[in-house]
Amino acid sequence: MAQALAEKVSSVPCHLSGITRLSFSPDGATIFTGGSDCLVRIHKADDPDSEPGFHDNHTDEITSLSCSSSNLVTGSKDNIARIFSYPANEFEGFVTRSSGVPIRWVSVDKAGERVAVCSDDLLVKIVHVKDTSRQSLLSDNAKPVRSATWDPSGKYLVTASCDGKLKVYDMTSSTPLNLKIIDGVIGPSESDSDVSCYAAWHPSGNFFAVPLRTNDIGIISREGWSKQATFSQDGHKSAVGELAFSPNGKYLASSSGSTVLVWSTETRTVISRHTVPEGSISGLSWSPKSNLLAFTSLDGSFHRWVDPVPSELPSPVATEAQAARKLDRLLDDEFDAEEDEDIEEKGEDLEGQYGDDWIVDDDGQYAADDDEKKWSKGRTEVVNVTKAQQPFTPGSTAMKNKKRYLAFNMIGVVDVTDQETHNVINVEFHDKSARRGYHFQDHSKFTMASLGEQGVVFAAPSEDESPSTVYYRPYDSWASQSDWTVSLLPEEDAVVVAAGGSAGDGMGSIVVATSKGFLRFFTTSGIQRYIWSLGEEVVTMAAGKEAVIIVHREGGTSLDGCQNLRYSIMDFDTFEIVQEGRVPLPKKVTLTWLGFTAEGAPAMYDSSGLLSILDRYRRFGQARWVPLLDSRTLQKEGRQETYWPVGVTDSHFTCVILKGSDKEPWFPRPLIQELDMRMPLLNMDNQHGKLEESVVRGNVRVSLLSDLDLDDSTLKATEVALDKELLQLVQGACKADNLSRALDAARMMRFPATIDAAAKIAAFYHLPGLEERIHGVKSENELRRRRQEKERRSRKSDIANVYAPPLASGVAGGSAGRQFADFAPRGGARRSFGGANGATGATGASGVSRAETPMHEPSGKAETFIPETPGNEVGTLPPLSPETKRKRDDENGVSEWGTAPTKKRNEEPSSHGGKNPFAAKKSGGSNPFAKPAVAKPLDAIKSTSFFERVDDIESSGAKPKAKASKAKATEGKANGGGTGAGGKQTTLFGIKKAPQRHQESISTETDETQGEDEETQAHVGVLEDSLVQETLLSPEPMDED
Repeated sequence: MAQALAEKVSSVPCHLSGITRLSFSPDGATIFTGGSDCLVRIHKADDPDSEPGFHDNHTDEITSLSCSSSNLVTGSKDNIARIFSYPANEFEGFVTRSSGVPIRWVSVDKAGERVAVCSDDLLVKIVHVKDTSRQSLLSDNAKPVRSATWDPSGKYLVTASCDGKLKVYDMTSSTPLNLKIIDGVIGPSESDSDVSCYAAWHPSGNFFAVPLRTNDIGIISREGWSKQATFSQDGHKSAVGELAFSPNGKYLASSSGSTVLVWSTETRTVISRHTVPEGSISGLSWSPKSNLLAFTSLDGSFHRWVDPVPSELPSPVATEAQAARKLDRLLDDEFDAEEDEDIEEKGEDLEGQYGDDWIVDDDGQYAADDDEKKWSKGRTEVVNVTKAQQPFTPGSTAMKNKKRYLAFNMIGVVDVTDQETHNVINVEFHDKSARRGYHFQDHSKFTMASLGEQGVVFAAPSEDESPSTVYYRPYDSWASQSDWTVSLLPEEDAVVVAAGGSAGDGMGSIVVATSKGFLRFFTTSGIQRYIWSLGEEVVTMAAGKEAVIIVHREGGTSLDGCQNLRYSIMDFDTFEIVQEGRVPLPKKVTLTWLGFTAEGAPAMYDSSGLLSILDRYRRFGQARWVPLLDSRTLQKEGRQETYWPVGVTDSHFTCVILKGSDKEPWFPRPLIQELDMRMPLLNMDNQHGKLEESVVRGNVRVSLLSDLDLDDSTLKATEVALDKELLQLVQGACKADNLSRALDAARMMRFPATIDAAAKIAAFYHLPGLEERIHGVKSENELRRRRQEKERRSRKSDIANVYAPPLASGVAGGSAGRQFADFAPRGGARRSFGGANGATGATGASGVSRAETPMHEPSGKAETFIPETPGNEVGTLPPLSPETKRKRDDENGVSEWGTAPTKKRNEEPSSHGGKNPFAAKKSGGSNPFAKPAVAKPLDAIKSTSFFERVDDIESSGAKPKAKASKAKATEGKANGGGTGAGGKQTTLFGIKKAPQRHQESISTETDETQGEDEETQAHVGVLEDSLVQETLLSPEPMDED
């Protein structure tokens, strides 16, 4: 078995992706190909470098070709079989029509007199070419017939139907006669399957070959119509599609998938093979005159295989009798002078059969002349004409059996049924509790529709004298006559419509793209808001809640198969172009769906099965298409599925899964399914690759959410989920001892707590170096996060920056003053320290004025702070005497804890309001939460009962110092007496006053230890210890009632 040499096979792009057929003319001079671009190309068999001609009379995909000596017959999905003259290659007319369903197969008998036409209905029409009104019908079929082939004599016709039955008819009489039904040989299939199923007759007419359900090739003999033999040795591994016998019947060519095999019919073994790099084989035919095999593939390519039969084997064209006769006549010395053929023609005929081996080149000029001819011809570039993609509305389907979908999205479905005189439009919603469906008669015969959040818009092209119309119908309305209709200008047709806007009572938007390159904007009440002369052909568009995305063609299609599409996003409120760019479609790929995600990001789906989202679409000049899902990776081996998009969320692809060769959903309405997003990243077969994919997809979602006007909780929850996945990456990298990968994963984290958790993971696996580096990442991460947050806030123009309130003119000290400004006492007079009654303090000062209270400190005073070493504060006052220090301690006790100053036992409470407990102190004194130093060890103090120590002091006869008593008396006079707002306090910060006797004892004890305090002060910044120490050193028992 020989493998085809690369130089023996030539391939050229010829049609768009899809089923591509071909047919040789009986004289072998012309090869016809037809495909999904609605074109029939005409190739010269002997000149592969020449530019092909074409027929452009079709309006839909071409499904079948068959050529006789005088005519070419084609079948198309537009339910018309056409006929062209040959070799003039001119369109002559229609052969027949089907009943609104695609024609799948046409076959002309060898004489070129009759055509067998198969379609998706249950009939096979036999039409006479010269008089198309003469027709015969084969109507005994339970399922659609996929193919019908004539035997070489034109006596028998074999049909293959979708139910797996072969039927043999005798066509000699005016009424076809069914001779045999062969069941169980071929497998059942669908009418629009990419894999062909037909009978290939041997040139002798004694038998035909068919593909078996076992992936083999079977031979059915005319004697008894039974299976005789199979071609299976070293054969195909999947379903066989195309079959073709060589002109002399010595060889059989077959295809399965992308592999072509050439079999010897005598030995039933494979003699050569070739595999196409891309695309399955969809058409196959031998040249009637030479050792040439032509075939087409589903990617639209046209291939020529020169010398598929090795030169050492017999020719696939000439019979043995013909070869012997020609050789004898060439070697005969006696030639008839009157013969029309000369020796050159005989030599050329033998060259095709035997090659150049029979020529004896005595002087070496033969080869030289051949080389000169070859290089003098030159080479002509084959220009591929790419068919431009027609405008379409996302979610619409083609008409099939007089039914189609006009719109199919996440809101609902709009379908139409053709009733000849009018259409019936049915509107249904997925959520029937929110909206009620309805149906109505459509006499305008709308061809496009769009479901929005507030209503449905329909449009129809112009017809005869009727202009193109646009009709809008809301779901619910508080006003009467809320639906409206508008007619476009003469010679202007609507090509695409879109309904946008948010749900509710807001002003929605209707966008209509026309054939003149206009984009017309309406409100949902019918008011014309804007018109844009785009000047380019609109292919499709989709409307969201805030904007509309328009896909248009920039100029024409390119020669290499690209559609050259661009997109523009326009805001509904301002009509500004917020984003524009190129639609990334590879060669021979078309756009099949366009829409918005649940978060409002534009998304698209192409014919190759790739779903993409427009990332950073709110940042002008930064948008880029990011692939979210390649649906081809979802297909299981041995199963053919197509995914028809409906909508996209942040984590799911909502679609309709179509089985087999179906490309669009059909009736009854199929179920909608959700598929998990899976970006086409590498190493998706292991856990690390899946985590990386989830992180990358999550980063895309964070990028989208950060540009939206949403609460921070949604964004933060997404970032927390990403950090958890990064922690798993860190753990996996630590297990695999890949420390650099673990460090990179830590650098990608967003929250300090997560970075600390990553450091703990490194410590758990005993990786101190990694742990140290991860801790170093924490500060870098914080700076990066602050910078990103600042950039995000600057992008969100509608969210104002939050600043601190301005500093009041009477508050000094900067941030400290602002921090406690809201806690200043409201109403009432402030407590005066001696200034109100003219008394002076123990220090001889005239008293503290109102402007010098803690809430109104002089502006030059520094901000209050807690020093690390008490007594060594920078900029503090000189050390005070014990009497003055005692007075200041009492004043601080009032300002910090809210306790009333020490008064005499019978003195009435102060009538002034309470002091602000959080105001800054007058001077930069010591920390109010620090432990006062004591002469005795703390353990000794704690071990002695408070009341026992008081009793010891009283029994020893110790008296308070005079200055201390005087200071207290002065303080009491300054504070005033009476009852008022400054009454007794029972909170933690204001313990009830003790009797005067106990207070003086405690003051005496405190004064005795005051000198030692200055030598042994130590700062302790713990609130609980301060409270304990304050309770032990200066408790005040409850008042005696």
